[in-house]
Amino acid sequence: MPAQVKEAASAFNSLKKIRTVEGQPAAQAGTKTGSTMGRPLRPGAKSRNPDWRAWTGYLKRETAADADSMLKRNPEEKRDMSELLEDLLAGWLAEQKQKQV
Repeated sequence: MPAQVKEAASAFNSLKKIRTVEGQPAAQAGTKTGSTMGRPLRPGAKSRNPDWRAWTGYLKRETAADADSMLKRNPEEKRDMSELLEDLLAGWLAEQKQKQV
């Protein structure tokens, strides 16, 4: 009879236990997830929301700084820079589609 092999100690063993909820992987336990890790989404966590994707672009320093400052200065403005860019691009796309019709 073969000897029982012990599982090697790993820093990730505790993470394996956390990733399951009541014996099921977190992704199957009724939580809304946006990543392969099975973590529940927090409100506003765009980095783990599958509807959002990271994008890199270039803006002039002054334009970016002024827009960022304006967003922070206006308390009723509940958007961040990515939401502002999303709104501007969505508006531009709608205009372009209207021109094509």
